[in-house]
Amino acid sequence: MRVMRREFVLGLVAMALMTACAIEAATPSTKALQQNPPSADSKRAVLVELFTSEGCSSCPPADDLLRAIDGKYDHGSLMIGISEHVTYWDHDGWMDRFDSDAITDRQNDYGQQFHIDSVYTPQMVVNGETQLVGSDSKALREAVHKAEAESGPTVSIISAKLDGDAVSATVSFAGELPKHGADVFAVVAQDETTEHVLRGENKGRTLSHASVARVLVKAARIHEAGESTVRVALPSGFAATAGTRRHLIIWVQEPNAGRVLGVDTKPL
Repeated sequence: MRVMRREFVLGLVAMALMTACAIEAATPSTKALQQNPPSADSKRAVLVELFTSEGCSSCPPADDLLRAIDGKYDHGSLMIGISEHVTYWDHDGWMDRFDSDAITDRQNDYGQQFHIDSVYTPQMVVNGETQLVGSDSKALREAVHKAEAESGPTVSIISAKLDGDAVSATVSFAGELPKHGADVFAVVAQDETTEHVLRGENKGRTLSHASVARVLVKAARIHEAGESTVRVALPSGFAATAGTRRHLIIWVQEPNAGRVLGVDTKPL
């Protein structure tokens, strides 16, 4: 685990032990999150954000866990994962081509919201209200179950399409929103990526990621239910990349990195 702004050996040793335990328990815990298909009384979807980096040797088990649960159902609730790559590992010899300042800033906002001393990798945030070590499948299961039990507005992506170097989507927001409004976020994610790491802590390893955020933007602030058009600009040339499978994720969140109120996803 990497703590931004300061490192301490005891913390790294403890994290190594936690990661080993998480790997040992991953099979039953992950299966428990996947075993229930959607039903007529399906609950709302749950957003699982993983802050990770290809320069972090503790991150691959968390990447594997996110890949295992992304797009799966738990008690009828769809788990929507996002792999969000931070920038602060780049100085250790490997430049992660999927990282962005916007993602690092988002994690720092969560750090303030959760009142933690320093952000770290791998970190998961479930529905904006629970943070945990990203390889801890037991804690993830508990956080997902907590999120499933809550009610709130719903988000439905009615249509989404590539439009030149952008994605254009029609989105429906239903239910009661906070009086002070809510933020609409959008991510264009690459379904799968594989990277052979040449330097840094993961030197010589081939890493696989699922649902990698290539664009993350705050698209709007809304105050009432209804339909809206969301347009997200893409990196130059990304739309034309042959063989790239992508999907759009849109969610509504209380301001200042608060609780995620509703989320939906659609292939592009």
